[in-house]
Amino acid sequence: MTRRLELGVHLMTYGATWDEVAGYAQSVDRLGYDLLLMHDHLLATQGDLQQPFFESYAAIGAFALLTSRVRLGQLTGNNPLRNPGVVAKATASLDHISRGRMTLCLGAGSLPEEFPPHGLGDDSVGRRLDALDEALTIVRGLLAGEEVTFHGAHYDFERVRHAPQPLQAHVPVIVGATGERKGLRIAAKHADYWQMTIGPGGVEEYRHKADVLSRHCDDLGRDPGSIRRIPAGFFILRSNEAEVRPAFESLASHFRWSPETRASIEGSTFGGTPERVVEQLAPFLEAGLDGLVISVLPPFDLESLERLANEIRPALEARMA
Repeated sequence: MTRRLELGVHLMTYGATWDEVAGYAQSVDRLGYDLLLMHDHLLATQGDLQQPFFESYAAIGAFALLTSRVRLGQLTGNNPLRNPGVVAKATASLDHISRGRMTLCLGAGSLPEEFPPHGLGDDSVGRRLDALDEALTIVRGLLAGEEVTFHGAHYDFERVRHAPQPLQAHVPVIVGATGERKGLRIAAKHADYWQMTIGPGGVEEYRHKADVLSRHCDDLGRDPGSIRRIPAGFFILRSNEAEVRPAFESLASHFRWSPETRASIEGSTFGGTPERVVEQLAPFLEAGLDGLVISVLPPFDLESLERLANEIRPALEARMA
């Protein structure tokens, strides 16, 4: 039996209008993607920190009504921004609004510059990861219908129980992590899906991180195969190679990227014909991926979205058989 390749979209809305965002979300749903995941920040992560973009939970609530099948969530939910009780309540509420299509995705926060201006402090990555571990423990308990009492270094909960419970018996948990000591151990402990960012030349790093995740699973007594691996990347898919560079230039012109950021994103993009990109992805498939997430920035590239669903997915599934 052919294995199914799960496909997701990490949707960043920097500089886009709401009509553009809503239309793209509906295209994601129409094309049969499995996951639609919003960015979750207070300042922009691409180019100008102050450029306009939409808040994630509000957007997900709208997506719940604009779509009918795709699962919804964030990549990743920014744990320092909210109390775990708020996250649990919002997730359960959105599960009802979406008729049982929510995921839970929390991360330690990837843009430290946004914390001090909002009075959120500037804790070290290590402390933010410790807080993330505590938050996931609390939120998962609340979503499972438990009465949660938790006294940790970062959160204190005393006999907390929420209603209503999600429609799903279990809300799937996504954890994005690459840190070998803490981050991947948190994924091994909590995740149904593990995510990291990949590029065409990064298969050895991906394989190494996947091995570290498996070792943490072994230490915790968990089957590594119970965690689905869905790395994310940038994709520009065209009918011929000559069209890829102009498409990237169109994207780059939208942002005030530094030369270093521009070079990094260009070098990490899977670009070319579907046949070429399948060959770029084949080593990752051999290293054990279960799906892919396409990271999307305005101006939204519908052609790449369509080709990934209609050409890349079946080609990779044929190799997974």
